[in-house]
Amino acid sequence: MTEESTPVADGASPERGRGAFSYKAVYVAFFGLLFCAGVVALVMYWKLLYYERVAAFHLPEDMTFAARVDVEQAVMFEPVRKHLFPLVNELAVRDPNLKPRSKRIEQHTRVDFAVDLREVIVARGRSPSDWLVGFGGLFPKDIVGGLQQVFVEEGYSPQVGPSGRMFILENGLAVGQAEDGCIFIAATGARLEAALPRRVTSGRLLLAREGAAGFAVAGDFVGGLADAPVVAAVRELRGIKSAQGEVKLGNPLQITGQIEFLEGGDPARTEKELSTLAEALRKFLAGQPEVDLAGERRVLAQAKPSVISSGNVVLLAPWERADVDRGAENLARALRAWVNEPKVGGNSSGVTAPP
Repeated sequence: MTEESTPVADGASPERGRGAFSYKAVYVAFFGLLFCAGVVALVMYWKLLYYERVAAFHLPEDMTFAARVDVEQAVMFEPVRKHLFPLVNELAVRDPNLKPRSKRIEQHTRVDFAVDLREVIVARGRSPSDWLVGFGGLFPKDIVGGLQQVFVEEGYSPQVGPSGRMFILENGLAVGQAEDGCIFIAATGARLEAALPRRVTSGRLLLAREGAAGFAVAGDFVGGLADAPVVAAVRELRGIKSAQGEVKLGNPLQITGQIEFLEGGDPARTEKELSTLAEALRKFLAGQPEVDLAGERRVLAQAKPSVISSGNVVLLAPWERADVDRGAENLARALRAWVNEPKVGGNSSGVTAPP
């Protein structure tokens, strides 16, 4: 006898096999897993890769010039890697038989600047011998001892500060780390001590804390940059109270700048001062064909200024990537000169060698 099959009503679906899932359940599971993966990735980025730009918060109050570069963007990282990274190995390494300083820094501190670095800030006071360089990034916050060991290997006898967060070399250079992880090198111990705590000088200088790059000049504009040939030659610069600029990504990069003149007056007077300044700068550059440190000739020729109020002017200008590279090269040259300048005040910082 044959077993009779159970009839299936018209339009009814055959019964699903045991253990089968509906498409709806599969979609819910897939998007649920996708959401969880996104949350995990976000948490990992926040914990392991996110860096808050804080280097500008450490500028001492009496700085007259500061420039900041964000190296997380490739367009800014490559010039820094090419021209500034070599300074780590070439400045005042006493024993040529030692491994490169960058390798020994990584060995003693677990810091790989090519991977961990996020921003570089350079500032100076009234003279070339009063300078400060800072590095912000994903650094361990306890590396002063390791950095000290690097210089001990080179024959130095670092004088350690009372807080343990800085030391001074015999040539006057000071090295230290702020509590938020930023690493600083300064011309003197006193300059470094002033830079380690956070402050709000970046607001006074109008230095952009975010963005691809930025610069600011304030305080004694003429006195702080008196050694620059353009300041000595272009008297019209003495009418500037402050200046700042911010670099935004693009191809080419875009500079947004703002100038504040000492004399306010009405907008018509400000426009006349701006015109006089621009003409004086063009004449200066025409007589100095070798002077073009970072594409300033092209920037000046293509800048579009506009008066926004009495004494205040905004400028927009493109900045070519080749000029960025040349600017980094000339900045490295300036840093070499600053390091080799006689130190003001020597080791004066209140820091004494340990017994």
